[in-house]
Amino acid sequence: MPEVQITIESLMKNRPIVIAVDPTSLLAADTVGNNGVHPCLYPLHHRKEAIELITALMNKGILVLTPTLYSNPLNVEFALGLEGMAFHLNLESARLTRKAVGKGFPIGGLMSIELGLELIGPRRDISERQIIRAFAEQAEALVIGGVNYLVLTGIKNSDILRRIINGIRFSASCPNSNNSKIIFTLPIEEACRIQDGSEIPTLVKIVQETGNVLAAGVTLDFAELSDSLERIRKLSVQLGNIPVIVMLEGNYRYADNGREIVPTLDVVQIQTAIEKLKGCEVSIVGFTHGVTLKLVQELSRHQVPLPEAT
Repeated sequence: MPEVQITIESLMKNRPIVIAVDPTSLLAADTVGNNGVHPCLYPLHHRKEAIELITALMNKGILVLTPTLYSNPLNVEFALGLEGMAFHLNLESARLTRKAVGKGFPIGGLMSIELGLELIGPRRDISERQIIRAFAEQAEALVIGGVNYLVLTGIKNSDILRRIINGIRFSASCPNSNNSKIIFTLPIEEACRIQDGSEIPTLVKIVQETGNVLAAGVTLDFAELSDSLERIRKLSVQLGNIPVIVMLEGNYRYADNGREIVPTLDVVQIQTAIEKLKGCEVSIVGFTHGVTLKLVQELSRHQVPLPEAT
C-alpha cells in the first residue's frame, strides 16, 4: 500500500469527526439518463467525469472511498455477465481514485458482498470458498491500484465476515495482505449480538480475533439511528481505543420531472445525525446511499477541510 503524507489515523486524531462518502452512490444518481450505464462501470465509461467528482469530494473535505460498492467479482460475473472483468474493473477504479486525490491523501478500497449476492438473483449455488476468494481477488486489485486501507461493508453474517478478513490477510496473491489495514461494519443487530454465552458483542470479538483493525462499527438505515444511539455508545466503550465507524444508508426518489434523482434526506437531518454520533464517540460517519453531490457540497460547509498535502 502506498505511503501517504496524511493518514486516516491522523485525521481521526485531529478532527472531531471524519465524513466519508461512497462515490458509487453519487455516480449511480448521475447515471439517470446516462445510457443506463451500471455504476460499477462508470469509471471505465466516464473516466474524466468520475475523476472530477472524486476530486470535488476531496476538495470539500470528504474522505474518499473507491467507487467499487458493486464491483465484487461475484456481482460483476454473475449479475452483469462480465466474466474475467472484475480484477481490471477494481484495479482501474482504484487507480482512478488515486489519480483524483493525488499521492498525499488516504483512500479506502470499498468492498461489499450482500449487494452482489442480492443482484445475482436466482443463482444460489455459490460456495463460501467462492465468496472468500472473490474478496481476496478484489482486495488484491484495490491494493495494487493504490488504496491505503480496505473497507468491508454490507456483510450481514459475522462468521462469513471473519473468514473473509482472514482470507484477505492470508491470500498469497494479495501483496502485503497480512498487514492490510481494515475497516469493517456489520448490521447493528448482528454487531451487538451476544453468542456462545459470552458477554462480548460479536463486533468486539471480531476486532479482538483479527487484529490490525483500523476502525469497526455498524451499518444502519438512517431511520434507525435515533433508536440505535445507546447501542452505538455502548459499542464505543467496549471497543476501547478502536475508532468507531457508522455507515448510514438513506434512499432516493425521482423528482417531479421523472428524470432527476433526489435524496430523501436534507442537510439539516444529516448534520443533526452527525452531532448525535459525535456524542457517541463515533470517529467516522460514512454514507453509501441516499446522497447526491449537491447534498454533499451543502454538507461540506459544516466540515473542516482536509489539510493540504505537500
